[in-house]
Amino acid sequence: MLSITFEADIEDGIIKIPAEYRPKFRDRATVILLRDDELSAENDDIIAELLDHPVKIKDFRPLSRDKIYVR
Repeated sequence: MLSITFEADIEDGIIKIPAEYRPKFRDRATVILLRDDELSAENDDIIAELLDHPVKIKDFRPLSRDKIYVR
């Protein structure tokens, strides 16, 4: 069995095999996906991250109740 390793972005569920490996994997391949835990943790729990570390914006003023419901 031939084994290679490469990193790739996933777009709409599609992983593109780099051009140099395509001739060796024409028909079928066994795929093992490894998730980068550091990046996944950031993406998985963004609400908790923002609650722990709110974004500070200079001169920020929350909307008044009247402005929230203006249509």
